[in-house]
Amino acid sequence: MSNVTTELQDIHGCMNIPTSYRDENFKFLEDEILSNFMSDYPYFREEIFHSKNTPSKPTITIFYENLCPHSVKFFSENFYKMVVESNLVDTVTLKLNSYGNTNHTKALNGTYSYTCEHGPRECNLNEMHACVIKNEPSVAKILKFVNCSLYEAYYNTSKNPVDDCAETAEINVTSIYECMNTSANAYYYDFSEEFKKFGIDNVPSVAFNNTFNKTLSAEAVNNFPDSACNFLKANNLSNEYCKSKNSAAIPSVSFITFVIASFLLVKMYQ
Repeated sequence: MSNVTTELQDIHGCMNIPTSYRDENFKFLEDEILSNFMSDYPYFREEIFHSKNTPSKPTITIFYENLCPHSVKFFSENFYKMVVESNLVDTVTLKLNSYGNTNHTKALNGTYSYTCEHGPRECNLNEMHACVIKNEPSVAKILKFVNCSLYEAYYNTSKNPVDDCAETAEINVTSIYECMNTSANAYYYDFSEEFKKFGIDNVPSVAFNNTFNKTLSAEAVNNFPDSACNFLKANNLSNEYCKSKNSAAIPSVSFITFVIASFLLVKMYQ
């Protein structure tokens, strides 16, 4: 199991920018990202949803960390629910990275010491996730385990969620503990390299087709179902969940006729 240093106190969110800057400018940054997204989205959809990095199967990568409230909320309420209801794993490749806002230093023996945003417990949980993500072949089981342990670790701070969540996801818990004592340190470092390669500076973040863009990520974090459906559509992929979602959002012809008729009747008797 990795060495961890003292806890970094940060109550302003899971972002890798100075606290003093966040207090005054976070709302501005959020508005700027969403504003840029509204004007640039068609361009980014074309350039990123069909980028030169596009793999043979469309890929969505989720970057998160365990004790970040934004990550927990996004994963359980926004991401995981849609994935289950839409059977998204049958259509795209889903990847997870639990590195989050972590710093690391290399020791003389070749291992790494990690300092996590929300303290040593978060480092251990993030490494535990790295073990499951790297070793479990079933994406569905990985997602079930991660969703379970994110929730349990955040809302039950005195509890180690690995046993119960491994049972829920039908994953061999012994293999997780073995990994924590052997490969977790190296797996977590691999995640740090991917995190750096993508240029992530806050979690949760979402990358499409191995390309990260802040505006697309901000939209996906805010409304993952819509982003995922747009992504599928851009890649000419059909999904019944997205079809039903779109049809539900479009008023029926009879309803539109009713509204128009009601309006005309009101105007006639005014």
